[in-house]
Amino acid sequence: MSDVLDPELIVVRYTAYEQAGRHEEAVALIRGQIGHHLDDERLWFYLASGLANLGELAESEHAVREALQLVPDMLPALALLSYVLTRAKRSDESVSVALQAAAEHPQEPSAHLAVASAHFYRRSNGTDVQVALQAALNTINLSPEHEDAFALGARAADLLGRKSEAHDLLRTGLAAHPNSAVLLQAAGIVDDGERVVGDRAPLLSSALAANPFDEESAEDLRALAFTGLRRLLYLPWLQGILFGIISVLVLPNPFIAAAVALGLTAAAGGIFFLSVRRLERRLPRGYLRDEIRSSPRALKAMKWAAAAEVWVSASALWVALSGGNQLGAAALALTALPVVASQHLLGQGQYPELFAAWDKADTDARRAYWNNRVQMYLSTRRIAWAGLIPGIAGLSAAGLSESDTPAAAGAGACLAALLWLARAAYLARLQLALGADNPFVVGRVLQRPAGRESSARRRGTWEAMVYTVRIAVVPLIIFFVGAGILVANAMPD
Repeated sequence: MSDVLDPELIVVRYTAYEQAGRHEEAVALIRGQIGHHLDDERLWFYLASGLANLGELAESEHAVREALQLVPDMLPALALLSYVLTRAKRSDESVSVALQAAAEHPQEPSAHLAVASAHFYRRSNGTDVQVALQAALNTINLSPEHEDAFALGARAADLLGRKSEAHDLLRTGLAAHPNSAVLLQAAGIVDDGERVVGDRAPLLSSALAANPFDEESAEDLRALAFTGLRRLLYLPWLQGILFGIISVLVLPNPFIAAAVALGLTAAAGGIFFLSVRRLERRLPRGYLRDEIRSSPRALKAMKWAAAAEVWVSASALWVALSGGNQLGAAALALTALPVVASQHLLGQGQYPELFAAWDKADTDARRAYWNNRVQMYLSTRRIAWAGLIPGIAGLSAAGLSESDTPAAAGAGACLAALLWLARAAYLARLQLALGADNPFVVGRVLQRPAGRESSARRRGTWEAMVYTVRIAVVPLIIFFVGAGILVANAMPD
């Protein structure tokens, strides 16, 4: 039988355990003492808070309701109950409890913050998001001490398409709470949020150094590392396209063409290694290599990226020395295959825990991954256009030329188009997997008030289909034109 401790001492010890990340010990302490202090609402509240941290939501709800039985208008308990109900996916009950808290404590910023959080995480329609934004603004007006209010407000404004307001909230929040982990995470979600905060890597590294148990900052930092790598894996693809364009001018001379091929290889290699070094300097020492080595899929992605570089370099050199061999040009066009493989594997490697047990992963985890992939494809569209536009320009220049167009020029166009077509096909697959959770559909619903969800969903589905077809049509035309050049070895009259 444990000694009976004074409630004040229990609270001090509980707080120390929680701050050290020792959640199990914190809960064990309260559990061992609560039987001696059944009429102390604070201890019931702290027990509920500790259980929530451990993910034991049913027990947490029971404990916080015990606190509310003793003090029905206890604001921290009402806010915690709303939070627990949100995590238990009982959003309507969460909203009801939060509104009760705001009605009983209209001058308390934490009550309005509970309303903002409950509505934001329910977000069944645009009205929820509008209420979340207004409640977040109410919280900030009452007290700027709540960094979560700035983060929720920025995310809500972003979902409503009010980008400048979202950026203003991030900027103001960071001025009041420099290096806030919550606001840094929000900046990674809000469209173009990084323009407000700058490079988040050093800030997230500092947050993790201060609190190694901060899982959200750890996930954010991993995402930044993999995003930096992902951009570099496009280099072999861009290298092949550039060689295809330049081949129109240099292929009559195999030595100059070979020099161009080798020069592009050296340039791609130099850019890759310098960029990796720069990325490593932004991250904690040894972090990038450890993340790659700890994920079999990420390691495979890097091997496929190396294979893509060898592939494109060997194909370009083959074409150059042979004076435009069509088989070499076809091999050049197929560089898209290892590039696509490396991108796909790296995307999976970002989530080692999920893919270690993919067959057993719950639906929510899968949907979160698919949603992330859609967002990633949309965020990298500028890089993809950076390859496709030179391909179009190369075909246009070739069409204006009076001389025969080498097969390599057609191969470059095919290479530009193939990666786009792969992106379009995979995007369609992800949209089908997500169904109603498709970001196109969700985005449209969240910009419409309650009562208009059905029309918003139809419009969002239509927009998703149109976008996917639109990004496939131009590359498909370019592919057929490029393939015709590759086969005929000349532009048609």
